[in-house]
Amino acid sequence: MKKIFLILPIVLCSCVSSLFGSSETIKNPDCQRVRRFQIIQSFDNGALASDCSSRILKTCFGQLVFIPKEHLEDGYFDGQYVNVEKKYCPTYEGTYKYINRQNISKTIPRIKIIDMYIPNPEYIEQIENSKKD
Repeated sequence: MKKIFLILPIVLCSCVSSLFGSSETIKNPDCQRVRRFQIIQSFDNGALASDCSSRILKTCFGQLVFIPKEHLEDGYFDGQYVNVEKKYCPTYEGTYKYINRQNISKTIPRIKIIDMYIPNPEYIEQIENSKKD
């Protein structure tokens, strides 16, 4: 009976620490909230698009961005909607320069699609510390 009282606190402590310990991944702090874009003009190397930050309006009137070809499906076209999968998110990566129809040079943000979740540094540190012990 005494052995149970000695073992029980150890078991309970390990359960509590696993409940309140750091998770393996965290949401990527570089992620933007926008999940949908509408292509305004397509090019060979990507597309100019407007972010669809409003969930109420069917037409997108958000910020103008450039989406590189590698983040678009084959056969993209003007007016098409681009939805970012749930496990990914858009982030800003540099700028894109172009000349508009009025022959005016414009610079807009360049979008990159990244993983929504990244390894949690606190969790990695906990694992490394436990290996040292």
